[in-house]
Amino acid sequence: MILIRVDIGGDHSLGHGQRMVAVAQELTHLGQDVAFLTRTPELPRWFRAQGYDWRVWCEPDHATEYGLLQHPLIGQANVFVIDRKDYYDSAYFRELRGQTKVVRIDHPEAEPETADLLVIPNMHQPPEVLDRLHEDFEERLLCGSDYVMVSEVVNKMTPVPYVRRNRTIVFFAGGSDPKHLLLDMYRATHDLRLDDCQKIFMFGRLSGKIEMDVPNYQSIVTGFDHQRLAMASMAVGPLSVTAYEAMRLGTPVLTFPGIPSDEPCMEALDNVTGGAVQTFMASGGDFRDALMERLRVLWHDRDARRWISHQTRQMIDGHGARRIAEAIVGLAG
Repeated sequence: MILIRVDIGGDHSLGHGQRMVAVAQELTHLGQDVAFLTRTPELPRWFRAQGYDWRVWCEPDHATEYGLLQHPLIGQANVFVIDRKDYYDSAYFRELRGQTKVVRIDHPEAEPETADLLVIPNMHQPPEVLDRLHEDFEERLLCGSDYVMVSEVVNKMTPVPYVRRNRTIVFFAGGSDPKHLLLDMYRATHDLRLDDCQKIFMFGRLSGKIEMDVPNYQSIVTGFDHQRLAMASMAVGPLSVTAYEAMRLGTPVLTFPGIPSDEPCMEALDNVTGGAVQTFMASGGDFRDALMERLRVLWHDRDARRWISHQTRQMIDGHGARRIAEAIVGLAG
């Protein structure tokens, strides 16, 4: 059996869940039986709504009266996905490695004794973090653009040539938007007017429609739609799975740290992409001014946006989930 520790829900939006779905689908294609143990009540409902039939055991009350390998769900699958970082601590996973294989996903703080395989499915880790992880995990580390996971929906889409894009700016904040960042962006841009531009605020499946308590010119509010993301001239939102999906689709993205721990990642992402991903950092009253300034500059530089579109769509090939699944299956020998 293989245990996969990944964060879904809580402060982590369901974009983390969507990319885990991509890996679970690839594992299923490779003949693996996958099950989930979660503390996120929305996850089973979301799976059902999307037509996924994996077994999901939901424990919102943080029950830990038995060891993980004695859990009733164990034995019903050979790949077992556990979400939420408060489930078991590092010492427990050290013990588990003597009885099963442990995979950790997107845990740059992980100690080498706690995982047989560490997956960092992004391109925004600071250099000092990458140096430490490579030293600690060596060949047990998968990291970088080759392992960025995007949804199956995005992988099936062909990037639209930039000359055919709509004159729209899409604002996003993930599937559940736990920090209400979409509303922050809506309020910050309420009086922003750009020539022949429509602002589209896309709320996630679980976040609910934002309350339009102030007018926002040239804007509409709608549910999340990957086709709108693919046809947009620009996308704006927190550093997230959606930001990477915009890159895959060749949509120029302006991103910012959605949580404090993402702040050191902005410079790293800017450097590794050669400036092809536009980033900014601001908080409180400075957020509005910083966002408005960057929006105006990028919107009025079509040549820069065309270059960004060309660069970013070449950085992510869409096969990250398959590579990760193959490495996980390889652990079984």
